[in-house]
Amino acid sequence: MNVAESQEVVGFHEAGHAVALLYFKHPVASVEIGEDTGRCVQPSEWRLTLNDGRSLELAKRETLMELILACCAGKSAMDRWYGWKAKTDENWRASDDYKHARSLALRLNDGDEQGAELLVAWLERRAELLVEKQWPRIHKLAFALLDREKLCGSEINKILNGHEEKCRIAPKP
Repeated sequence: MNVAESQEVVGFHEAGHAVALLYFKHPVASVEIGEDTGRCVQPSEWRLTLNDGRSLELAKRETLMELILACCAGKSAMDRWYGWKAKTDENWRASDDYKHARSLALRLNDGDEQGAELLVAWLERRAELLVEKQWPRIHKLAFALLDREKLCGSEINKILNGHEEKCRIAPKP
């Protein structure tokens, strides 16, 4: 590769950094390339500052990712309970949980199918780790649910925090 080609590659590389930062509204102080190197520099005094609109946008994205993970957590808890994973994801992909997770992932990926698929796969893995870490709490809540069949929010909090108390739940019409 000659010097001009090398600079072209580095230029695209650094431009990728700069455009991604700017896309997410992060400032770029400078971007530069040399013969075989480059830099994309943010202002040294830059700190993430959030205005109300930016905070709301980030909170919505984070919430969507948390909701996708929660959709995946049911599958992960079943896998852990059984002690093995199904040979195929056929049932998972046909479930309402997966369909909901996928639709949220599509929203986050501006309709990009491949991006949505990768995001769900990543959050499935994160759900496995969360379930593993939270297994004692999941176990405790599952047995309380088996005992009572339905729990309200305050009951759930009290069971998980060691202070049980029943609350009234309106029956289904």
